[in-house]
Amino acid sequence: MITKENITEYIKYIAQAKGKTFDDTKLAGWKNLNDSELSKALEKLYAHLGIPTQDVPKYINGFIATQQSVSKTNEQSGTVAEPTIAYATPVQAAPVYQQTVYQTPAPQNQRKSKVWKMVLLIAALLACSFLGYTYYQYSDYGYAYALTDNIAIREQPNKSSKELGRMDMFGKYMTKDGQIQDSYSAFKIIGDDEYDYTKIAFSDSYWSWITGNTSEGYVHTKYIGPDKNVHDNYKRIFGNLSDDYNELDKLQFIYRKIIYNGIVKSKTIKQLVVKEPCFKSPKLDIKLRLSIAQIKQRKNGSVVGYTVIVQLSDDQYYTIKGDLNGEVEKLYKIKIMGEYMKTQGKFKYFPGSDYEDKHIQLKPCNSNETYDAYEPFAEFYGSEMCYM
Repeated sequence: MITKENITEYIKYIAQAKGKTFDDTKLAGWKNLNDSELSKALEKLYAHLGIPTQDVPKYINGFIATQQSVSKTNEQSGTVAEPTIAYATPVQAAPVYQQTVYQTPAPQNQRKSKVWKMVLLIAALLACSFLGYTYYQYSDYGYAYALTDNIAIREQPNKSSKELGRMDMFGKYMTKDGQIQDSYSAFKIIGDDEYDYTKIAFSDSYWSWITGNTSEGYVHTKYIGPDKNVHDNYKRIFGNLSDDYNELDKLQFIYRKIIYNGIVKSKTIKQLVVKEPCFKSPKLDIKLRLSIAQIKQRKNGSVVGYTVIVQLSDDQYYTIKGDLNGEVEKLYKIKIMGEYMKTQGKFKYFPGSDYEDKHIQLKPCNSNETYDAYEPFAEFYGSEMCYM
C-alpha cells in the first residue's frame, strides 16, 4: 500500500521505470499530504508519466515486492543498511503516448450551455410560428381581379396620388397613338382595404413581401373583385370586345356591371354574351359611334339610375335599367313595329338642344337608315319585359 511514509521511494521507483528523475527537495512535500490529497496527486503524476490507469497496480505490486526483498536481506545480515531500491519492470510495459488532456466543463458552464440551447429552441419556434402566421395571412388575402379597363394603380390610397401603372380586364390596352401595350389583369392583395382602396403587390412572392422587397400600390376597390370566377365571367360576356379598344375605352364600369348582372341573374339569357361589333376601330376616337348605348337617368338634375341598350349574341337588342349600384331593375327585349330589332349597328348619343330632345340614334352598319329612340327608351320601341 502506498502511504505518505513510503511515497518518496515509490515516486523514485516509478520515475526510474519511466526513465525520469525527481529532485529530493520536491519530493519532500509529498509526505505532508493526507490520504485523499495523496490519491489525487498520484493520479496527476500517473498522467504526467504516461502510465495508464490499468497499469498502476503492476507498478504498486512491483514496488511492494522490492521493499519486501530489501527488508529480508537486512534481517539476514543483522545490520541496518541504507536501503537499496531495486526497480522492477512491469510484465508488460505500457507504450508512452503524447497525452491530450480533456477538461470536463464545469457544472456552471453546462448550465449556461443548456440555457442557450433552450433560448435558441424558443427563438426557432417563435420564428416558425411567425412565418407560418404571416404566410397564412399572405395566402388568405387572395388576388384582385380587374372587372373593367384603365384601372389606375396609385402610390397612395387616394385619387390624387401618383399613378404607377394600370389594370385592364384583358391585360392589354391601346395607347393614343394606336400602340398595343401589355398591362395587368390581376394582382396579389397584401393588405386590408384603406379608404376604398385595396393594397396590391407587383411581385407575387411571399419572400419578397415578408422582406419588404416588393413594389406596392393601391387600386380602387370598386373596379376589382376577389373572385376569379366572376372575373372570368366578365371576360366571357365582353370577350367579343377584347380587341376593340375603342369600345373598351369608352364603356364605363357601371354599364358593364348592369350588363353583367342582367345576363348572369336572368333565367332566359344567362348563356348569352355581348355580340361582336360589326366593325372595329383601329384607334381611339371619342367621336366614333359605339355598339353599346350608355344613358344616365336623371331626375331634378341628379342621376337616379342608368340604362344600357346592347345587342347580345342572339342578335336581339336589350334595354337594361339599373340603379346607382348597378343592380338590375328592368330588362326589356326591344321591338320595332312589332318585330324584334336585330339590325346590327352603332349608337350615338345626342344630348339635346333648343330644337331637339335628347335621344339615342342607332345607325346600321350596312345601311344609311337611322333609328332614333327617346326616353323612356324601352317603351318607345314597344318592347316586352324579359323574365329575370
